[in-house]
Amino acid sequence: MLPNFRDFLLESNKVVTLGEPVYPEDFPDPDTVLIPVILDGKEISTDEISLLITPFEKDGQILYRPDINLYKWYQHQGIGYQIYLEFLRQYGNLMSYDKFRINNKEIPKIYDKLSKEPGINVEKTSEGIFAYTDEWVRAYNKTDIQKQRN
Repeated sequence: MLPNFRDFLLESNKVVTLGEPVYPEDFPDPDTVLIPVILDGKEISTDEISLLITPFEKDGQILYRPDINLYKWYQHQGIGYQIYLEFLRQYGNLMSYDKFRINNKEIPKIYDKLSKEPGINVEKTSEGIFAYTDEWVRAYNKTDIQKQRN
């Protein structure tokens, strides 16, 4: 019997890293970037895992809105959480707007899990869920995150 790929994912501790942003010319939104996902040193096809990030400015700060898609065999393995965690470590913040979110079941779970990580702050706002690192706050000398969120 052939091994089930899903079982392989469950049994292994996958290391997620992110590649260099790609700026495709054919995207409808010219600001959106594709971030390659690397799993245990192997870049995963964007047909299987895609992480699109749309940077936007709010109150003079650059925030990042994620759009993540995982093929079914990558779902429920903690990989989405690991991708978000790695993105936060590299870029400092994520803002998931309620009006753009497709998966209202899993994405809030990811943010709940992120809130338990040291140095990561997660706040629910009137617009969605905002996660940011302590380093991001220090780097931009943010004294009032509340202004950032509203």
